[in-house]
Amino acid sequence: MQRAGIRSVLVALGVSLGTSSVGAAQPVPVGGTAPVVPLEIRVAVGLALTVFVGICMLALFQTYTHESLDAIRANAPVSLAIGIGVQLVFLIIAFGVGFVSVLPLMGLVTLPVWIALLVFYVAWGILGVISVGRFVVNRVASGGPWLGLLVGAVLVVAFQIVPFGVVPLFLIVSLGMGGAVRRHMGASTSERSVPSGRF
Repeated sequence: MQRAGIRSVLVALGVSLGTSSVGAAQPVPVGGTAPVVPLEIRVAVGLALTVFVGICMLALFQTYTHESLDAIRANAPVSLAIGIGVQLVFLIIAFGVGFVSVLPLMGLVTLPVWIALLVFYVAWGILGVISVGRFVVNRVASGGPWLGLLVGAVLVVAFQIVPFGVVPLFLIVSLGMGGAVRRHMGASTSERSVPSGRF
């Protein structure tokens, strides 16, 4: 797979949590233009993929997911700050791997790294989607992670079609990444920066 194609897949699926930029994942021929994907298709595919990944996280990795969500709830500002740093690290790694990929025969060696980056980016980003969705739900009612996933998925798709939506998406992904990292660091949920249940 060519370097441009791999990078397109990583950017399109990673930044958007695998949600909407389906056409952007296609390498563009020289002198050609990127294919235009209808808005309805992008919304439908984006919503379906986000919910699917979220279901996999909540159903197959229950302990990991809930512990990461608890870490976010324990201290959302710290999780967000850590997540922003983690995203910058991901970007540096992606540039480094992309540079190495242009060397002869290195594409096959770096492909597993691209896949690992994509998997962790999307999975950790979904944690942010669930947290933000649950935060919105808990403003008007009481909701758990499943309802938070649905609401968060709708928000993510909405941000994909509004100007400057990449900014809140970046923050959502950062929140999830920070929560996952804090979970690995053994973050305690005994002291919360926000009342229990908000996230």
